[in-house]
Amino acid sequence: EMGDLRESALYMAAHTWLSSGLAAARLTVVELDADNKETEVPNHPMVELFEHPNPYYGSEELLSGIALNWLWQSTAYVIIERGGMDQPVELWHEPWWSIRPAWPENGKEFITHFEVERNGYWFQVPLKNVLMLRKGIDPKTRMGQSALSCLLREYYTDRQAADFGAHLMTNGRVPPLLISLGDKDIPVSREQAAEVKA
Repeated sequence: EMGDLRESALYMAAHTWLSSGLAAARLTVVELDADNKETEVPNHPMVELFEHPNPYYGSEELLSGIALNWLWQSTAYVIIERGGMDQPVELWHEPWWSIRPAWPENGKEFITHFEVERNGYWFQVPLKNVLMLRKGIDPKTRMGQSALSCLLREYYTDRQAADFGAHLMTNGRVPPLLISLGDKDIPVSREQAAEVKA
């Protein structure tokens, strides 16, 4: 009944806020000394990779995708493409609906690999090639624990109100209206009621 949440003004307002905040933050890589003091590593390749994740889009688009998935499922995925020496060379946002963690039926390992859907088929992706960000853990799905379910009523109500208003405006109508005049202590005559109605 909700349809695509990307059409919800409430949901997309939260997404815009989160993705803008992520894009505004400065990514750094630090080293910790024996006293846990942080020292920034200048010009680290991972920072450059997040700035220019792949040939088709930049960090803002990557972080926007991460924000969308984070709000929706409390889980976000980034596919890592590797080059020579097994070094990461490209990062790709993967929507939550086209990737899933996988594990053996006996449950002896928590996650052994991921499966990615392409053109109706599911392909295996090695564990090391997926960056999985999650909040909490749902032991049944191995994904994060989304708080979205408790907000669905608000999203639904907002959408229904917007749809109702749009239908009224499309058909040039007004909302149903009932006006009550007078009460037992202050009666209204027929003439007065006719005047108000006119």
